[in-house]
Amino acid sequence: MKSSLILLLKGAAIGVANIIPGVSGGTIAVVLGIYERLIEAIGSFLTQPAKRLQYLTFIALIGMGAVAGILALGNVLKWAIEQHSTLTLLLFMGLILGSLPPVVRMSGIKSFRAAEIGLVALGVA
Repeated sequence: MKSSLILLLKGAAIGVANIIPGVSGGTIAVVLGIYERLIEAIGSFLTQPAKRLQYLTFIALIGMGAVAGILALGNVLKWAIEQHSTLTLLLFMGLILGSLPPVVRMSGIKSFRAAEIGLVALGVA
């Protein structure tokens, strides 16, 4: 039961991320440590019948959480952007910057060469 609630909450975070400009639900899945499991569940659902129920349960919990997050916070975020745009946009930028370290760790990059620095600079620009 506890693990199901945690998956629902992680799904809610992914859903909310999908409505924030510049933040990706996939990036939040990486930050929350469920990206690889989510990709496995989606990619193997049809090809591994023995794990189909396990995959379906996982995907359903994440999906229900995402929908709940969108419904619960969609209007709140709209209000925040309309009433406190600067603070809200700064929050969004913080979320984007805060998600970078886990993404870099997952990529396996140990040090940045000129090419990686150039690509990051291009992305920031």
